[in-house]
Amino acid sequence: MASEIVADLDQGRLVQLLVTNWPTPELNHTVVAFAYRWTDTALELTVWDPNDPTKPGLITFERPARQFVATRVYDTRPGAIRVFRMYYSWLL
Repeated sequence: MASEIVADLDQGRLVQLLVTNWPTPELNHTVVAFAYRWTDTALELTVWDPNDPTKPGLITFERPARQFVATRVYDTRPGAIRVFRMYYSWLL
């Protein structure tokens, strides 16, 4: 998933993501990834969250653990989350 997001961002396309930490009913909405940054051990995705349009959020993909983390997502405690692509082509 992380490599697909990076590939789309490299092509200049925004990526709409469904983020959830189900079964905890705290996080279950979409964000739009618009930038990324690699670190030694992680991929940091900068996202726009419609619930907090005043500042960007941050979702981290921890490469060693192979998991996404809500690093800075509106009204969500930092921790492991699940991330899904909302669309895969212009037709969907």
